[in-house]
Amino acid sequence: MFFKSKAAEAAPGAKRAPARPALGADGELDARALGRALWRRKRAIVLPTLIVAVLAGFLVTGWALGPAPFFWPMWPLFWLGVSLIVHHRRARRVPAGSAEGP
Repeated sequence: MFFKSKAAEAAPGAKRAPARPALGADGELDARALGRALWRRKRAIVLPTLIVAVLAGFLVTGWALGPAPFFWPMWPLFWLGVSLIVHHRRARRVPAGSAEGP
């Protein structure tokens, strides 16, 4: 294995602690930790969206410069869009056992 996650390094029978919001020493939410968490979530959505936009630009440019009589990029663009929707839903989902959830 190339790397081990923290869960893999734990003892086989050990239980993981549930995910909790970042709390400071006084029990209040830690603004910096919360800001970092929000930034990670936003980055997890923005980066794949930019990658799909660049790929869509290459596909449409290839179609425009090529001899194809029909718009063939609609199929790859459709599947890129579906994958992006699934990724956005997964990135916005709150982990099970988190105190952030309902």
